[in-house]
Amino acid sequence: MRYSIHHTTVYTYLEPVSLCHNVLRLAPRNTGRQVCESVSVKIHPEPDNLREYEDFFGNKVIYFSIEKAHAQLTVNVHSEIEKKAADEWAKHTLHRGIVNATVEHISEPRAGCEGQGNGDEDGGSQPLLS
Repeated sequence: MRYSIHHTTVYTYLEPVSLCHNVLRLAPRNTGRQVCESVSVKIHPEPDNLREYEDFFGNKVIYFSIEKAHAQLTVNVHSEIEKKAADEWAKHTLHRGIVNATVEHISEPRAGCEGQGNGDEDGGSQPLLS
């Protein structure tokens, strides 16, 4: 089944801002069950700096900054994905047991997740799911 996904985020500031730094994680990932066929990202006003990379989990990340006065920031994302039916996916997935084990493991409570960070040296916390 094919899906067309449209997402819009609009920030309207009380006063014009002269500098903003942003990170987007809005592009669907390719998985065993879906393929992202296209992604279009439009940012207004146009960014002064823009960098795309892939994070540890395989998510497409877009960093951008706007270094001029603006009263509003708009991000439009349009994605096209092809999703396989569950039975078709199961037939073609070699690592189905691993995926299930990973999901079960993630659903278990983690030590230190009650607002105390995750035990990293810098005290930061990592998301459980990407």
